[in-house]
Amino acid sequence: MSKKLDGKLIHVFNSHGIGDVVMSLPMLRALLSEGARILLTVKGKTEATLVRCTIGSRFQDRVKFIYFSELRGVKGIWRYLSLLRSYDIDISISATGIHKEKYSLMAFLSGARKRIGLGGKLSLLNHKNVVNITATHKVQKNLEIIDCSLGLTVDNVDLPIYKSNKATIRDIIFANYGKLVAFAPSSGELESHKRWPASKFKELAKRLVSKGYSVILLGGPGEEELGDYIIKGLDDEKVRNYAGKLTISESLECMSYCDVIVANCNGLSHMASLLPQLQIIGVYGPTDPRVTGPYRDDLISVQLGLECSPCYRRGYTQGCGNAICMQHIDISLVENHILN
Repeated sequence: MSKKLDGKLIHVFNSHGIGDVVMSLPMLRALLSEGARILLTVKGKTEATLVRCTIGSRFQDRVKFIYFSELRGVKGIWRYLSLLRSYDIDISISATGIHKEKYSLMAFLSGARKRIGLGGKLSLLNHKNVVNITATHKVQKNLEIIDCSLGLTVDNVDLPIYKSNKATIRDIIFANYGKLVAFAPSSGELESHKRWPASKFKELAKRLVSKGYSVILLGGPGEEELGDYIIKGLDDEKVRNYAGKLTISESLECMSYCDVIVANCNGLSHMASLLPQLQIIGVYGPTDPRVTGPYRDDLISVQLGLECSPCYRRGYTQGCGNAICMQHIDISLVENHILN
């Protein structure tokens, strides 16, 4: 059967973190299903590993990666552009949320035969621009971009399902854990205002253990101390800290054993959305889960609904300095969702 993009090399630019990469997976799968080959610019190897874990074995050999975080300074940018030009790109396209002007300039200098942008001051450098996107959630926005620019209408917008082998991580899971709850208490260091206070995660863990639950803490490199603070003084047979100790695939395996995950607005909450059996309880204040939350109909969103929130937007990503929208969320609100 004829594919619209059969053999075309499409460069997709998505240099943000894990969450944004997860929200672009339906877009990537739609392009691959139409026969395209993909060159994907991602932040780093962690994001690339996530794509490899979830994109499907039949597509593996049609996706190549460039790690944007490894190309710093003027020499790095020059090397990046040289690398792009060496691939002979047919179509360049941006994921939603990427800086419009920077992308347009990069796409122009890449030599891509067709450049699809999102408007902005350098929109004249693109062959086509997708503006006035009507979708709300980033998953749908990404799909609207390829629909408006390439005519790819996608009926199934579900995220891929991560298929656990239930073996590689068994040795670090509790022997008799009963109900198992995962905590994802961090966020990017520059966006620490998006965190529910660590002291509340600690008290929540204490309450859950008293009711027969076990808890594991997950997170990336640099988040070990946060996890250590939460577990200090708690029963290490019931609460364990794996922040900074697991790979992406191992973190997914750990979550596949869990019943519930409690997470801030972070990459792990989006990874959890790839496990449909896992209930996600998200704690929100500065961000709007309808736009950047895990793409799940059954997401439980805990938020105060203050007039000043959500406030997260371009140019205002580090908050007001007094994130009462997160600090004042009561532990019982989250606990009751878990118990129910």
